[in-house]
Amino acid sequence: MSRNQYFPVAMSCCVALSLALAASAGACEPDPARPPIKVSVGTDGRPEVAPDGVSACVGETIRWIFKGSAAREFAVVFTSEEDSPFDWHRQTGATVTGTVRRDAVKDNRATEYKYSVEVDGKVLDPKIIIEP
Repeated sequence: MSRNQYFPVAMSCCVALSLALAASAGACEPDPARPPIKVSVGTDGRPEVAPDGVSACVGETIRWIFKGSAAREFAVVFTSEEDSPFDWHRQTGATVTGTVRRDAVKDNRATEYKYSVEVDGKVLDPKIIIEP
């Protein structure tokens, strides 16, 4: 095989490797220092969360805590296990923790999940976006 015959094979390998590296370079990386989502109750008695919208990666642990010294029980609720990025769809406590499932990203696109935070029977509907 002559030198010119190797060129198309070598180029196609380089292109494939470049595409694979570019795809992995843009992949979402879990943040081990992610601050918790803080749950509180507003002056109107309705739940509040900060931040309201969160982006996270597969494998990342998300934690909700009740803000302030007087911790109260609250619930984080997704419609169903299929509509949750975690291996649960309802957790209750003064602290709630979940690790994003491997299959939480759909069609290799950022996937939005709506959920509810319930405190004393009152509800807030924030969202979490899982990045590919």
